[in-house]
Amino acid sequence: MNKKICISLACALAINVNAADLGTINIESSTVNVTDVDKTTEVSTVSYIDSEQIAEIGPKQINEVLQTIPGVTTDVRTGEEIEIHMRGVGQQEFMGEDTGVAIIVDGVPVYAKSGKFKLNVSDIKSIKVIKGSASYLYGNTATAGAIIITTSRPKGVENEFLFGVEHGSHDYKDYNLDFLHSNENFAINLNANDRSTDGYWVDSEYWSKSYGGKFSYYIDDMSDITVGIDKTTKFIGSSRSTITGVTNAQNDPTGSLNDPSYQKDNDVELDKYFVKYNKEFLNGGNILVNLYDYLDNYNFTSSPQDEDILGNPMASTYSNHSIEDKKQKGLKLEYTQEFEKLGFMLGYEYGDREYLESSETLIDYSALSSRPPFARQYFYEGETSKSEENQKLHAIYGEVKYAFTPKLITTFNIRHDKQTDEYKELEHDYNGVVWSDNNKNLEKTFNENSYRLGAVYNLNQENAIFTNISTGFRTPRVAQIQANIDDGITDEIKTQKSITYEIGNRGRVADLDYEVTLFQINSKDIIGYRDGTYSWSGPIENIGDARNRGLELSLKSDPKKTVSFNAAYTYLKTKVTKHNPFYVRGFPVFNIVGNELPRVPKHKLDLYTTYKVTDNLKFISEIYAQSKYYADETNLIEMPGYAYMNLQARYTTKISSHEFEFFFKINNIFDKQYYQTAYFTSDNSKDGTIDAEDPSITVNPGREYYAGIKYKF
Repeated sequence: MNKKICISLACALAINVNAADLGTINIESSTVNVTDVDKTTEVSTVSYIDSEQIAEIGPKQINEVLQTIPGVTTDVRTGEEIEIHMRGVGQQEFMGEDTGVAIIVDGVPVYAKSGKFKLNVSDIKSIKVIKGSASYLYGNTATAGAIIITTSRPKGVENEFLFGVEHGSHDYKDYNLDFLHSNENFAINLNANDRSTDGYWVDSEYWSKSYGGKFSYYIDDMSDITVGIDKTTKFIGSSRSTITGVTNAQNDPTGSLNDPSYQKDNDVELDKYFVKYNKEFLNGGNILVNLYDYLDNYNFTSSPQDEDILGNPMASTYSNHSIEDKKQKGLKLEYTQEFEKLGFMLGYEYGDREYLESSETLIDYSALSSRPPFARQYFYEGETSKSEENQKLHAIYGEVKYAFTPKLITTFNIRHDKQTDEYKELEHDYNGVVWSDNNKNLEKTFNENSYRLGAVYNLNQENAIFTNISTGFRTPRVAQIQANIDDGITDEIKTQKSITYEIGNRGRVADLDYEVTLFQINSKDIIGYRDGTYSWSGPIENIGDARNRGLELSLKSDPKKTVSFNAAYTYLKTKVTKHNPFYVRGFPVFNIVGNELPRVPKHKLDLYTTYKVTDNLKFISEIYAQSKYYADETNLIEMPGYAYMNLQARYTTKISSHEFEFFFKINNIFDKQYYQTAYFTSDNSKDGTIDAEDPSITVNPGREYYAGIKYKF
C-alpha cells in the first residue's frame, strides 16, 4: 500500500497544470471552530454536514445523518443511543468495547465507555467527520476516525425566534424553541426541547427534556469569550430492542412475547458546561482556550428474576439497582500561526475523567437455580459492588503545513499522550453466613505517540489529489488488567494500534462535487476476550490483527438547481489476518483467520435527491441500500442485505413576513421490515448448531409517518 501511495503521488506531481496561488496557509483548530473542508490543503478524507442539511433530513437519531457519509455505519439501540463505526473497524466488538471512533462535542472529547454514545439530536447544528486513524489529534480510541459535533451557538442575527413541532408514528412528539439575539457587543442563543415516543419495541418508551444556551461577549474586534450550558434529562423504558433468531424476528418483531429486558427504567442526566476564549493577533496568530466540565448520570434497574434463591417460582422482578456516573473536566489550549507558505498549530490537552459504577442487589436469588445447590451462584439482598476508573491525561500535539509550491502542500501532525489510569473496586458480599469486604486498587501509566504525514497536489483551482498515512491507538482499560490478575494471569495486554493509508481525488467537474478515496486500515494487537467477543468474562488479551480496505465515493450536485442529489457509496472488504483460537460456548474452537469481520456489508449506498417544484415546494427522496453481512466471527450466520426508501415534502411560505414551513415525511415507504442489527452470542436456540436461529436481531419498525411545522419570527 505504501508503494501505491508513493507512485500515485509521484504521478500527480508530474502533471503540469497551472494552479492559482493559495494565499495564506490555513490551520484549523481541533478545539473550537468546526467549518467546512479546505479542499486545497486537507490531506485526509473529511466530510462536513451543515445545519441546513441536518434540518432538512430531520433526524430522529444521528445515524440518519451519518449514513449520508461514505464509510460510516451505526448500530442503533433504543432511544437516541447508538454505536458509531467507521470503515468496519471495531465491528467485531459489540458488547461493551470501544468502537475506535472519537466523539468530540463542542471541542470536548466525550468519554463514551462501551462505545455507546448519547446526545440529543435536536442539539446538533453541524457534524464534521474525519476518517482514518486520528489519534494525532484526539489521542486514545481514535483508531478509525473522529465525529466532531457542534451544538447550537450564537449567530449573526439581531433577533430571531424559532418554534418547531413534530408528531408522528408511535406517538412521537417533538417540540423545539430557539431564541437568538446579537449586537455589536454580544450574542446569545437560548434553546429548549421536549421529545417523547412510545417506541416501536416493547417497553421502548422514551422521553427527553433539555434546555441550554450559549452567550458570546466580544471583548474587542480581535477577541471574544463564549459560555455554554446544556442540561438534559432523559428516560428510556428499556435498553432492549432485540429478538432471538429469525423465526422470532418474523413472528414477534417488537419482542412482546419474549422474556423481559435485562435492563429497564433508565434515568439519564447529561450536563455540559464550558468556557471558550478566542484571541486573534495582527501577525496571523490565534490562541484558543477551552475549559469544560461534563457530567453524565445513569440510573437503572437490571437482571430480571422469576425464581427465588431456592429455585421456586415467584413474580418476575428486577434484582439489581445500578448507578453509573461519568465525570470529565479538562482544558484544551491551542495556538495557530499562518503565513503565506507555512502554517502551524501547537496544542496542549489536560483531561481529568472519572467513571463510577455501583450496583446493589435488591432481592435474594440464584442466577443458576436450575443447577444442583452446590453449583449455584447465590446473590443476597444488600450486597453491593462499586468500581471507579480514573484517568489523568496530559497531551501535547502539533501540526505543520508547508506549501512547497502553490500546487503542493504537505502536512505533518504529531502527538504525545501521557495517560495515567487508576482502577478501584469495593465489593460487600454475603456468603450465607458472614459479610465480607474486598478491596482492589491498580494504577498504570501509558505513553503513546501518534502521527500523520500527508500531501495535497492541486491539479487546478477545483481538483486535487491527496494522500496520507496516519496512526491510532487504544490502551487497555486498567479494569481489564485487574480482571486478568483476578484470574491469575499476569501477561501484559499491549496497546492496540492502527495505521491508515489513504489516497484520493476530490474536486468539481461540470457542477458536480466529487471525492473518491482508496484506503487501508491495519489493526494490530486487537484487545478482546480470549473466550470470544461475547463472553463478558474470562481472560482479556491481544486476540489478533485485522485489515480493512476499500473505496469510498461521494457525489454532490449543485443544491440550487431544480433537481439535486447527494450520493454516498462504500465498498469495504475486511479480513482477520491473525487471531487466537476463537471460542464459542459449547463448541470446539474455531480458526477464524481469513474470515470477514461481522456486521460489515461489502456495499453500502445512500442516495439523497431533492426536487424543487417551485420556490416554495420541494420533494425529497432517500434510498438506502446495503448488501448482506455475517452476524458473527465464525462467518456461519449470514444476514440478508436490505434497502428502503424515505420520502418527504417541505413547503415554505410567509405569514406576516415571517417564515413558515410545513413538512410531511414517510420513512420506509414500502414498509420493508429488515434486520437493522444482528449479533451472535451463543447457541441460543439450544439445537447444537450455529445458525440463523441464534443471533440477537433488531427488527426495523417498518413504515413510519411524521409531520410538523417550523415558524421563524
